[in-house]
Parts: sequence; structure tokens; C-alpha cells
Amino acid sequence: LKAERAQRLRATDWTQMDDAPLTALEKTAYQTYRQALRDLPSVPGFPDVPWPTLPTIRDGAASSGEGAVDP
Repeated sequence: LKAERAQRLRATDWTQMDDAPLTALEKTAYQTYRQALRDLPSVPGFPDVPWPTLPTIRDGAASSGEGAVDP
């Protein structure tokens, strides 16, 4: 579980770079997603909890990063 979480964080590292081609809203959505990944071990029921949802970018807006996604 820790390895999967680390991989998901690494996959989104680029979103936090100063030159990432994202709007402020998109960057914030990725920050929220990444924090949810870090907080996962403290969620009641861990390790049987849903993964946070990777933000989706549509029409310049990103989701909040909440919910579950299949790996």
C-alpha cells in the first residue's frame, strides 16, 4: 500500500512545479489529492479505504480530488 501511494505521489510531482502548465485551480486540486494520499493511513478503516480520486481536468477546471478511483 505504501509503495502504491508513493507511486501515485511521484506520478503527480510535476503538478507542483512552478512551471507546470496548470491553472491555479488545477494546481490546488492536485495539492488536495496529494494531501489526501498522505492522509490515507489516518483514515478510519485503513487499509480498507478507497483511494482518493485523481483530479480530472476538463475545460480548465479540476475536480476536488475526493472520492475513490481504481488503480
